[in-house]
Amino acid sequence: MGRLAARIAIGRRSESIPKAIELACDLLVGDVVTPGVLEVATLNSDATWRDSGEHILKMVNSLGFGVTEAEDEATVWPIILRAFGFWDLRLNDFYGPFLNRLPVWDEQGALDRSLNLLLDELDHAADTQARQAVVARMRAVVQKAMDWTAPSSAE
Repeated sequence: MGRLAARIAIGRRSESIPKAIELACDLLVGDVVTPGVLEVATLNSDATWRDSGEHILKMVNSLGFGVTEAEDEATVWPIILRAFGFWDLRLNDFYGPFLNRLPVWDEQGALDRSLNLLLDELDHAADTQARQAVVARMRAVVQKAMDWTAPSSAE
């Protein structure tokens, strides 16, 4: 759900439609039945955003993943950041918005600077496993910055 919210927020609306329909069907199978979920599950897979956007936004918002069709950075960035840190938003979807809003070095906060340094490390990672490890560290940095800790497992 978080990835869907982020896709919508960054303007990838057309590719969000089939994902939203698939997610709505999965939610129905999981017995999460709300009016918004029902509306999206019954959408035609070739529907346009104009025809389906209102229904998809209703579903996403009703399930607690507040998202709007915002175009300004202040509204979109927190959604993208949360989706990257917690909901496995693809690095490709995170990278562009991050760089577009990244302040100059002297004006960067701790989170921006840490992510910037990790992206540099990612550029120099030699293989897939090393790149995956850097991306995992990036996600952990975001989680820490947002004051989230993983629940401890009961032993």
